[in-house]
Amino acid sequence: MFCDHPPDEKGPVVRQKFLLAISVVLRCRPAALSLVLTGAACSLPAPALAQQPAAGESDKTDVAEDANRKAANISFNPQTTYAEWKQLDKVRFIEFESKLKTAAPTEADKTLLLKHLKNQIYGLTIEQNVDRHSIIVDNIVRAAEQAGTSPAIRDYLLENTLKLITPLLKNQPPNVQYSLVLLAARLNVKPPKISPPPVPAQPYPASQQLLMTVLLDEQMPISARIIAARGLERLMKDGDISTVDKSRIGESLAMALKQKVDNPLARKWYRRRLVEALGVTGRYDETGYRPVIIDALMEVVTNPKDDWVVRSAAAKSVSQLPLDAKINVELVNYEIVRLLHDLTVAYNASDKTPPSTWRWAFDDLYLTYKSASALEQNTKHWGLMHLNTPRGKAQIEDAYKKVALPVLKPIVESQALPTLDAKVVTALAEWLKANNVTDRKVTPASGDLKDPGAAPPQAAAVGAAGTPMGN
Repeated sequence: MFCDHPPDEKGPVVRQKFLLAISVVLRCRPAALSLVLTGAACSLPAPALAQQPAAGESDKTDVAEDANRKAANISFNPQTTYAEWKQLDKVRFIEFESKLKTAAPTEADKTLLLKHLKNQIYGLTIEQNVDRHSIIVDNIVRAAEQAGTSPAIRDYLLENTLKLITPLLKNQPPNVQYSLVLLAARLNVKPPKISPPPVPAQPYPASQQLLMTVLLDEQMPISARIIAARGLERLMKDGDISTVDKSRIGESLAMALKQKVDNPLARKWYRRRLVEALGVTGRYDETGYRPVIIDALMEVVTNPKDDWVVRSAAAKSVSQLPLDAKINVELVNYEIVRLLHDLTVAYNASDKTPPSTWRWAFDDLYLTYKSASALEQNTKHWGLMHLNTPRGKAQIEDAYKKVALPVLKPIVESQALPTLDAKVVTALAEWLKANNVTDRKVTPASGDLKDPGAAPPQAAAVGAAGTPMGN
């Protein structure tokens, strides 16, 4: 789930990679290799599959990695030494893992557990461990969530993991900050269930405050803030948190959309993750009835300076909110049709590269109208065509059937990106002219939504990333 690695605007590209899987594939025995390739080995701990590297192999690797990091000018702030970390890590299985099933841990047990937990977390700050981060994070998460861990031990590990992470966040390089936030975002109180029906892991509710703090701290690297947004989204989707908590998270996500991000690629990834998370809040306002969530999303939908995939994702997220009779659904639908029109104009004028940009944008606009599953349609009422209230339904159905579907259907159903008939673009423009909405308030408590007006001339000229040039 957590695999976003955009360029960090304040430092080097994040080097958090899936090295655990790679090391297992390269070093495991042939019999175990077949299990890895079929996915059956995913639940097995790495030590059961991996062979120890040959003598001197690890030292040679460390020397090469050290040279690369010095060339990148990365400054580390280790909280322990590599020798101390390695010495304690060698006995981790004997001293730490053997205590996880203890139902009533003594103070001595807790002291030993805390010593090893601190060693693992501090291991993330060591320069020589930079490419072992994924293994360290996996070890900590697995120890807390696995079925054999007693509730008392689980609570102790989760609580102290957050306590140890928090003071480390400020004075570490970006790749360490990323890994620390990733660890907080991945903490679970219950493991996932694979057997049908599959049930996702239940995230640790107490991590929300740390993740919101990271999200709103503009001094944190953008990579860490992206993972914070993903962690908050997972908490709202799979966690056991209250509507008040979701309101607080929604406010934080809306505030984060106001942050200035100079790197275009980082801005695109970050804002896309923010609007996606806003779509699972389950509410359009905060507990004080200020419509901050839907207002923030509609500002993105109508913002010509945002990337197409960000604006389309925001439109889909709006359609996932509980749009009751207080919502100006006619305005919402009108602006989504306008977005589809401008996107189609830019699409027809482009060379269709990269194809993923167009796929994501058009797919999200299709899902803005139609749900992806029966559960989303009948229970969650996601998609404008499945609203649980009558307001605006006639206008929505008219827009979808007459002008939206003729554009979306050829793209979502074809493997190769087709050129759209000019008639469908004309039909969109005519529908917009005939259905203009004069009331620009999304809700009675909202301010007037800024009218982006006609598509700017730059919209027809699309850059390499598929975004309107000039953004």
